[in-house]
Amino acid sequence: MENIMKILEKERYNKIKEGVLYLFGFSLFLNFDISKILLQIMALFLLIDIFYFKEKWDCGDERFKKFILFIVFGGTIWNFFADFNYRAARAYFRIHEYFIIVFYLYSVYKIKREALKNFFFSILGSYLVLFIIGIKYYLNHRHLEYYRFAEFEGVMEVALLTSIIGVFSFGQIIEGKKKIEKILGVFLLAISLFLISITQTRAALLTIVLGIGEITVFSKNIKIIVSTLIIGIISSFFFFQMPQTERLIDNIFNTERTIENMSNGLRVEMWKNAIWRFKQHPILGSGTKQDYPLFAKYVDNMPEETEIQRVYKQTFKEKFDDAHNMYLNSLADNGVFLIVQIIFFINIMYILWKNKNYIYRLRMIGAFLCYFSFGVTWPLLRHGWNPMLFWLMVGIACCSYRGENEENSTIS
Repeated sequence: MENIMKILEKERYNKIKEGVLYLFGFSLFLNFDISKILLQIMALFLLIDIFYFKEKWDCGDERFKKFILFIVFGGTIWNFFADFNYRAARAYFRIHEYFIIVFYLYSVYKIKREALKNFFFSILGSYLVLFIIGIKYYLNHRHLEYYRFAEFEGVMEVALLTSIIGVFSFGQIIEGKKKIEKILGVFLLAISLFLISITQTRAALLTIVLGIGEITVFSKNIKIIVSTLIIGIISSFFFFQMPQTERLIDNIFNTERTIENMSNGLRVEMWKNAIWRFKQHPILGSGTKQDYPLFAKYVDNMPEETEIQRVYKQTFKEKFDDAHNMYLNSLADNGVFLIVQIIFFINIMYILWKNKNYIYRLRMIGAFLCYFSFGVTWPLLRHGWNPMLFWLMVGIACCSYRGENEENSTIS
């Protein structure tokens, strides 16, 4: 009788866990504060799994689980020794504390396979709300000569998520088994392109093109490759006729270093700054977010012989404190530990590549390619919402283990 009661209790418990996952999905693109509260609840559930139900955390593969824990806790210890105090360790852990999403998502998914698809639908709900907000923003600002849609956590966050969902949607068009799935993919891709256009972010445009190209090539279907190329050329023509894309064109193709076009020049100078900071602490790094004194020292030594140099120097003093590059930030902060992080990134892609039965395989490879390439020009994995998105994507990738290990997989 006691065992029966515990089984019934576990069933109710699992339903509550599943519901929290869906609430988290719906909050994902709407309110980061709500997402963080739900993450605390998810962490509590994981502790209950361990101490009450005597279940171990699982992500589908024991070796990859150890790799995740090493990235999180090993990196935290590394940062402590880099700065020899708790500040760098705390900053690093707060960036990667979202790793619990991996184990929470997998714990729900391994009990109920449909939970992953339902979770995607909950994310879709939040994306549609963001789209409505984007339309309202566009109608209120279209008369302005310059504007950038940043209603959710900032321009970078909106641009990143729209490029990733855009690529994922294109993958659904290619891989979807049902007509309704392909229609939904077309609709979401159109939404993503609209939101990218009003963020006026060239990194998002370039990464979505790269991700779509990857999915097209890896599909190994000549008809898909040719038709995508033709549609892409036609779509690009109309896309670049939109007034909102004028700034994108200027930023992408204008490499002249002037005051009017500082975006390229500032990034190059920030990259030089990061490399210089790395040289000061080439092994352990300066510690996560503890290298501002070095950043400021580099800026103080920048020349002021021309007007452009003076404007660049003053801009650095007022607005920036990082490399605007995910990899160079990590290099300056964590030194050679960047090598471990890059191996971790490669391992994620390998997991998806080898698990060929996973229906979201190409879509997720494209999504990660977006994230990793976006990080070349933006400081991802440094703070806020972007690390949470990364660990969510890792959790979705880990679900591929079960899809590969079950014969005749029909994940949908």
